[in-house]
Amino acid sequence: MTKARVAWGVSIALLLFAAGVGLYTVFVHDHCSGYSFISPDFACSPAVPHAWYVGLKASLDAYVAQATDGGVSEVAVYYRDLREGTSVGVNATNDFSPASLLKLPVVLAIVSIAERDAAILTRELPYDKGSLDAEFDIPAAINFDNAGNTLEDGKKYPVEDLLRATLVYSDNYAYFALLKFINYDYPGGTQEVGRALQELGVIDPLSPADETVTVRNYSGIFRILYQAAFLNADNSERVLRWLVEATFKEGLIAGVPASVPVATKFGERTVGEGVDQLHDCGIVYHPQNPYTLCVMTKGSDWAGLKRAISEISALVYKEVDSRAQ
Repeated sequence: MTKARVAWGVSIALLLFAAGVGLYTVFVHDHCSGYSFISPDFACSPAVPHAWYVGLKASLDAYVAQATDGGVSEVAVYYRDLREGTSVGVNATNDFSPASLLKLPVVLAIVSIAERDAAILTRELPYDKGSLDAEFDIPAAINFDNAGNTLEDGKKYPVEDLLRATLVYSDNYAYFALLKFINYDYPGGTQEVGRALQELGVIDPLSPADETVTVRNYSGIFRILYQAAFLNADNSERVLRWLVEATFKEGLIAGVPASVPVATKFGERTVGEGVDQLHDCGIVYHPQNPYTLCVMTKGSDWAGLKRAISEISALVYKEVDSRAQ
């Protein structure tokens, strides 16, 4: 197995990113006007004054402008109302390195295979850090404590346990064990993953070096999950439950009340000397108005990047909560 082939196996995850849709400028639906072909959840939800979204956009613009001082050099934000579909973004088409954000679309593709072959979830795979390091050049976690992960080196675990660890703990070894299995040990696995993602009407990047993602496109994954548009309802619920259990608490989760569930996936990477990236994207289950929020950052100070994500999350939650009163 060559590292080039492994890299290709990782890059297939980017197929899903183009599935994210929606405008980053503000738009508002007309409501309940006899629609026949669009979701009634969007068409018939209560109308929100256009000025509210203009105000949210202005608040985000102002925050991003002042955040890019000191150790934070770039911030992108994308918000989407899951009740009526309205979206607001800042720098929403800027490119970032996906890093561990790649794990979610790979998990989705494998779970989609399990919908046709349920036995795959109980297949036991070796969780052997030494051999996985030798084959995959697995990057060390830069800025994240993996505490709570109970997977033990040298043991075997069912695919379902590895899928959960990949999302809950962002476990690199669980992720690469799954990639190795699906690309080389599961008959037709590469084709199955490719077919699952092609159903979304997307294409593969030219190479791992071309792997980039935007807040707008990546947010689409969460909308697809929320609407059970790619996996069935049971499996969409299962994946979202794993994401709600995620142990990275210093991004989106830090900006909302502790009682509010957040289904979140983060990514981190150092892409050059003094150039770090930290991202966090997910669904905030506001009791009256759930929404997706994706924040991607670049800079030279991990603490500053975390703070920017958590403060944007708090800003958006406060605005949504005030509207819901």
